[in-house]
Amino acid sequence: MSLNATIPTLDGDASFGAYVAQPAGSARGAIIVIQEIFGVNAYVRSVVDQYASFGYRAIAPALFDRGERGVELWIASTQAAIQAKRKFGVDVFQIVAASTFYFNSMSVRQAPHVGNFDR
Repeated sequence: MSLNATIPTLDGDASFGAYVAQPAGSARGAIIVIQEIFGVNAYVRSVVDQYASFGYRAIAPALFDRGERGVELWIASTQAAIQAKRKFGVDVFQIVAASTFYFNSMSVRQAPHVGNFDR
C-alpha cells in the first residue's frame, strides 16, 4: 500500500510531503529513500515501492517542500533542478530525522544502525 503523507518538521514550524509504501506483511524494518535533485518523481516512487515489495516500510521525503510543495522535475530539466536546490536551501538532516520520527510513530522496530544502499 502506498500513500502520500504530510510530516511535521522537528521544530514544528512547518511540514513536508513524503511518499510512503508499506509491505504486504510484517515490516522487516524501515528505509528512507533520499530523492535525487529532481524531486520525488516517478522513478523515486518506484524505488520506494520496490523496497516495500522486499518487506520494508519505505519513505521518500520531499526535500524541496519547505520552499515549494510538489516540486517534481524531469531529468531533462537539470538546470531547473540546480536552481530549485539553491532556491530552497534544503536541510536534509532535519527532514531525515523527522522521517525517522514518523516511522517510530508507526511502531517500526528501531534499527541498530543507519546505513545506505548504493546501486
